[in-house]
Amino acid sequence: MKPLEPEKWNRKRAAHLLVRSGFGATPAQIDAAVAQSLEKTVDVLFQIPKNVEPPKWITPGVAFKPDFRGMNALTDDERRRLRRLYQRESAQNARNLGIWWIQRMITSPCPLQEKMALFWHGHFATSIRKVKVPYMMYKQNQTFREHAFGNFQKLVTAVSQDPAMLVYLDNTRSKAGSPNENYARELMELFTLGEGHYTEEDIKASARAFTGWQMQPTRYEFINNTRNHDSGKKTFLGQTGNFDGNDIIRIILEQEQSSKFMVSKLWNFFAYENPSTKIIDELAQTFRDNKYELKPLLTAIFTSNAFYSKKAMRTQIKSPAQWLAGSCMALGIKDPDPNLSANAMRTLGQELFNPPNVKGWDDGYSWITTASLTARYNLANQLINQRKRIKPTEDKKRRRFGGYIVDTADVLPWNKRNRLEEARSHLEYVVYQPPLAKEDRAKIDSFFDTLNPVSDWTDADVRNILHVMMSTPQYQLT
Repeated sequence: MKPLEPEKWNRKRAAHLLVRSGFGATPAQIDAAVAQSLEKTVDVLFQIPKNVEPPKWITPGVAFKPDFRGMNALTDDERRRLRRLYQRESAQNARNLGIWWIQRMITSPCPLQEKMALFWHGHFATSIRKVKVPYMMYKQNQTFREHAFGNFQKLVTAVSQDPAMLVYLDNTRSKAGSPNENYARELMELFTLGEGHYTEEDIKASARAFTGWQMQPTRYEFINNTRNHDSGKKTFLGQTGNFDGNDIIRIILEQEQSSKFMVSKLWNFFAYENPSTKIIDELAQTFRDNKYELKPLLTAIFTSNAFYSKKAMRTQIKSPAQWLAGSCMALGIKDPDPNLSANAMRTLGQELFNPPNVKGWDDGYSWITTASLTARYNLANQLINQRKRIKPTEDKKRRRFGGYIVDTADVLPWNKRNRLEEARSHLEYVVYQPPLAKEDRAKIDSFFDTLNPVSDWTDADVRNILHVMMSTPQYQLT
């Protein structure tokens, strides 16, 4: 693909890259990206942290399946009580897992890793409602993070052996003589090829090949149970042999359609919908030439001229995760209130670890309804005006509130308040990142013209300005 010319690398395009490859960017981060080349900026995107601090409830014991029936010394009532306690803890851990991930999106030194994990979560969708075990969802999330921009074949294999996926698409009991076709079907239809590129017979053969890929009886781990595997000959996508799951994945990725399918989904996610056949063909060739390594493909996307075209800039509607994480980054909130985070994601329609179905979430205009748009405006106000919670004491039983979490002097430093144009320009980069188009800026300018002189702005004035800017249609776009 034609790369972006070096002389076109500027603040606008740097902001676009940082926001699309992550969740937001500060003016300082944008300036730092402009100061180095596009190639260097893209290279930095792939520098992953050495480790990711897990949620506090992740301990060695959570990897084992509880055996309530085996607790012979307990009465039936005691076993029921333990079950209820386990279910309450699981519900709380599932809630905390989503909150933990939002915080990772905000604070990670490698935003692209979290952005790709979010992409894979929507692509290989599983839900806590069916899986039920938060540890399995966490383990899958770590798999997405580990293979975020590694090799696609290794990722598909890891997902095919992932306990949460084995449970969600019913492969845990799939065995010779009684194969379950759910995973075999979705592997091709949703994960690798798309509809119309396989037959019902291919599904049947694939299901037989995946028999025996199950979960260990006492631990949340994959096991290849050869006793339950169908070792007979199978014909799949024109090839015949004694195939297992690894063979099915290999054969699928030998199809050119697989590279085109994945390239199209990634371009839609990072750039814009309905790319030209030329873009898809060129990127698919890059993907195949690099043996399905994701980093060269993503590099080609992020350095292409088309990625910075008018068709791409400020044309995507922010997903709830992008909106919440980006809003916190813009306001300097590193540790958002857990209740607010959980409520925001649920209200806006993207409850992490709980997609609506195996297809994941619908993107684009599906995020915006009259109700959800109003909710975004209200949640912006809550974020901006959120107060610090002070724990109750013996003499003061009720929970109290301290000062504001958002410091307006950090969002709009005093040295940026000398002139109205200077203050407005700084806030535009803080709130909108890529600068607004001329016609959109005119609407914002008309609002600023109604304000007091910038030297007279109070803390309340700045909070009101931020709320107005975040309650515009332009803020819903990235």
